[in-house]
Amino acid sequence: MTRSASWIFLSVVFAVPGLSQSVDLDRGRVEINGFIGTTVDTSSVFGTSAKVGGGVEAAFGVNRHVAITGDYSFNRIGQTGFLCFGPCMPLPDETIHEFMGGVRFSLPNSSRFTPYATGTVGGLRLGNFGLSSAGSSTEFALGMGLGLDVRITRRTGILVDLRGVDAVSPGIWFVQPSAGFFFRF
Repeated sequence: MTRSASWIFLSVVFAVPGLSQSVDLDRGRVEINGFIGTTVDTSSVFGTSAKVGGGVEAAFGVNRHVAITGDYSFNRIGQTGFLCFGPCMPLPDETIHEFMGGVRFSLPNSSRFTPYATGTVGGLRLGNFGLSSAGSSTEFALGMGLGLDVRITRRTGILVDLRGVDAVSPGIWFVQPSAGFFFRF
């Protein structure tokens, strides 16, 4: 009985360092992640309700602490109110197609939890924003955010992210909390 307990104890002691070894997004590694989240329009004069959206992101490791990223996401923002030009009806959802690229800076660590900061630049395709008569527009955008990668296994994990995005020309600012799953190879 004590011999079995000793083997179990030694197995756990020697397995823990093996499990905690990192496979961070090192130089030349690629990470693919999918995420779901929502968008909160902080610049709207009308009331808005956040709806679920999502997207995909790819990252290429330049070194252990820096990665180049590119992402696409689609989000909807429901407007609370009514449009009463003719028959009254609910306002149409605002839509956002986001095409962004940027840099992710991961903080040095030796655990499964890797905090990071990110900066992005790109374009937004906005539909029904501010009840524009044009219907949709394409805008230049800047974004910044913070997040946390949590490794589950050597190559997979979950991520949580909070980003702020500013569509420069119309002065639209929104916040995007999201969570997702990543795979590194």
